[in-house]
Parts: sequence; structure tokens; C-alpha cells
Amino acid sequence: MKLKKLIEELELFERERVPNDIRILGVATYVQTSSTRRTAKILSEFRPVSHTAVWKWIKKFKKLPISTEKNTTRNILTARSFVKEVLNYCENEPKFLIDKAPWLRKAIESLGLEFEHQTFRKEKSG
Repeated sequence: MKLKKLIEELELFERERVPNDIRILGVATYVQTSSTRRTAKILSEFRPVSHTAVWKWIKKFKKLPISTEKNTTRNILTARSFVKEVLNYCENEPKFLIDKAPWLRKAIESLGLEFEHQTFRKEKSG
């Protein structure tokens, strides 16, 4: 699933003054430059944006349950792809049982599927 579609489905941004393509490019640029001012200056070649707007986008993106670690499979994008693949083998919509996995919970919620939280780890006695 593309990040743009995920952002739209999760309704990450309330206002539509700046297209999501520009926001995504802005976040990617910020990751490379670590500067909201430099990012805003680069984006202004395409559309005028302020460094404050870039800062707000970064805060919104940090709320997404997407890991930025290298080689990880624990994020909403891979979880959503996995759940969609599982659905291909189901006759009806299944009810998912999940533990503490925020990326999986968000993926299931974004697909409008039913889930239940259960703790699978046994408590230590003693």
C-alpha cells in the first residue's frame, strides 16, 4: 500500500491546503536534512510552505505506527499487506485476536475489520 493512500485512509490531516504528495516529500526531505527550514526552502520550489507547517507534518507522521528501523517488518504497511493476504484465504471476514501490537491494530482498524485484544503471555507466578 502506498503511503499517500494510507494517510488519506487514516485522515491524518484535517485540512487540504497542501497536497499529500508535497507533505510526504516534505517528511522525506526532513529525514534527510534534519532541518524544517531547509525542507521548507526546498519544497517552496514546488509550492510555498512554511517551516512551521513542515514541523506540524513531522509531528503528525510521528503518530503513525510506522517503524523507522532498518529491516523491520513491524509496521502498519507490512501488517496491512499481510492481513489483506490472509483475507484471500477466508470465506467470510474473520475476527482477529491480537496482543500488544499497535501496528497490527491500526492495520486491522484501517481495513474496517473486527478484532479483539487478548494477552497471550502467561503471567509469572511467584
